[in-house]
Formats: sequence, C-alpha cells, structure tokens
Amino acid sequence: MKSKKGALFHWIGIVVIFALAFAVLSPVEFGVKPKGTWQLDFLHYNFVEAEKQLADRDQVALEIGRKTVLSLASKGGFTDTPSCGTVEEVTYWNKGKDFCFLNVDQEVNEQFNTLYKKHDKEASFILSRQGKELIGKTDREVLLGKKNEQYYTLNPGFRVDVDYDFDEYFKLQDEAKKLVNECRSAPQLQDCLEKVKPSYWKFGSCKQEQFAEQGRKVAFCIESPQKYAVFEKGKFVPVQYKAGLDFEMN
Repeated sequence: MKSKKGALFHWIGIVVIFALAFAVLSPVEFGVKPKGTWQLDFLHYNFVEAEKQLADRDQVALEIGRKTVLSLASKGGFTDTPSCGTVEEVTYWNKGKDFCFLNVDQEVNEQFNTLYKKHDKEASFILSRQGKELIGKTDREVLLGKKNEQYYTLNPGFRVDVDYDFDEYFKLQDEAKKLVNECRSAPQLQDCLEKVKPSYWKFGSCKQEQFAEQGRKVAFCIESPQKYAVFEKGKFVPVQYKAGLDFEMN
C-alpha cells in the first residue's frame, strides 16, 4: 500500500511541472511577449540605429574636415577675401606694412559649416581643435523613436582626426612677416627672397617654380613644412598654400 505522504509529494511534483510549463509557454500561447522583448526591440531599432547614424556622421565630418583643410589652403586660409585683397585668385596676407592675420578657429568654423551645409542644410556646428582632431558640437537633437513614452535622442556631434594641425598657419604667417620685413627695401627683390625664404616657399607654383612680381607683389605656393597630406578621393593630396605678399614700402 502506497504511503499517503508519498502520493502527496507525487501530486505536488506534477503541479510544479505544469506550473513551469505554463510559465514558459504562456507568453507564446496567449500572445504576450516574453520579458525583455521590448527592451531588445528598443535597442535594435533605436540604440543600434543611433550608433549607425553616429558612425555615418563621423565619416561625413571626416571627409568635410579634409575638404576644409584643402579648401582653406587654396585660399591662403581665408574663407572670404580679406581686406588685403586678392590678385588673380591669390589671397594676399598683407598690404604694405599691414598684415591680415588669420583668425584660424573662425575660418575653420566658417569653411567647415559652409561645406557641411551642402550635405545637410539644417546642420550647424561649433568646432574646436585639439591637435589634429576636429571636435564638432551642436544643440540640434535627432529623435529616433518613441514608444510608450520611451524615446531615444541623438546629439549628432563628432570628433574626427583629419591628420593635420591648423596651427601650421601661425608658423607660415610668422615667416611671411619676416620675409616682408627683410626684403621690403631690397632693390633686387628676387635676390633677397631667394636668400631668406625657406625652401618650401615656392615662387608662383609648387610644380613649376617661377619668380614673377606685379608692382612688388609676389605670389607663392607654400608646401606644408610638416609635409601634411590629406586623404581624398582614394589618394593622399599634399597640403599646399596659395598666398601672396606685398613688398611695397607704403
């Protein structure tokens, strides 16, 4: 004869098994999502999507940062024509004794945002520099999703390494001031410049150097002293600055 106590434990075991099976199967059988499903969906459709967008934004910012380097160099570092003027598309850094020294951060901000708006008209960044990195901040937020009062916002800032330091402009403008001071009164301007200019300052063109002056104004192509080169369109493009100096006595 079976013990009543043993029979009781037998039935309790069966009840526990059914309870566990109900707990496992009920989310599927009764149309209730298993615990954690909504959180996984949220991560997949919002957080993961946000990370993808941030990666895309960084890539765009990197490409535009590189374009900013080359674009500014081709204009002597100025986004718009300075008061020192231009001659035959060459931006001049001085007018007689007066120099139009660069506000590098301002020019980088303006040029970068101008180029970025071709990609996104609503975008506006405040840029700062740290070594060879550009750091962009914006107040604009992007709402990625909202469900049951839960949502994820993305602040599309960035930090990218353009492998170039804009502080090189300060070195070049110091050298420009020295050239003007030493050669302004020289009767033979070319002879003076050839003696005092650094080797990376080329007359006219970096490819085919040739001295030319117009009313004691001389155009230069300046190779990067640090030999910076920017990766663009599948190749490295050397950074070369186009700038002119005015050696008039006035």
